[in-house]
Amino acid sequence: SLFKGVELIGLSAGGVLSGWLVNRRNWIAVVSISAIAMSLLMILIPAIPCLPEKPVQIVCLMTLIGLIGIAGGLVLIPVESEIQMRPAPAIKGTIIASANFVVFGGIFISSFLSNFLNKYWLPTTAFGIVGVFSLASAIALAWGYRRFRRLSV
Repeated sequence: SLFKGVELIGLSAGGVLSGWLVNRRNWIAVVSISAIAMSLLMILIPAIPCLPEKPVQIVCLMTLIGLIGIAGGLVLIPVESEIQMRPAPAIKGTIIASANFVVFGGIFISSFLSNFLNKYWLPTTAFGIVGVFSLASAIALAWGYRRFRRLSV
């Protein structure tokens, strides 16, 4: 659909943007801020039906979805790069395979979660619910990264 296309364009733009913004020293900060921003944008989605006219709703929804994609690209690319660069050569393949297994496991589980949420709530509301849980996870990860960084210095 058009919304998937907008999200994927945003994801691509976020990936390109990450190449300019992220370096070895600040990647954790960029990922943390982007994950929190992505969650907050998801929390705004349930407000879309409250807007007055359908064209305004569609434009705002497409804008939010595009911005979520950009934030997602700013999370995805630095994390994937770190997974590929950090491990010792002897275990690099194992680490990459394990990371990919976890990602595809999450994709598999998310389909069931999406069906469950959409059974009881409007898709926009379900998006907001996922955003709340994502925000809690993003804050916990940001806090954990910050604590880890202090311990490793």
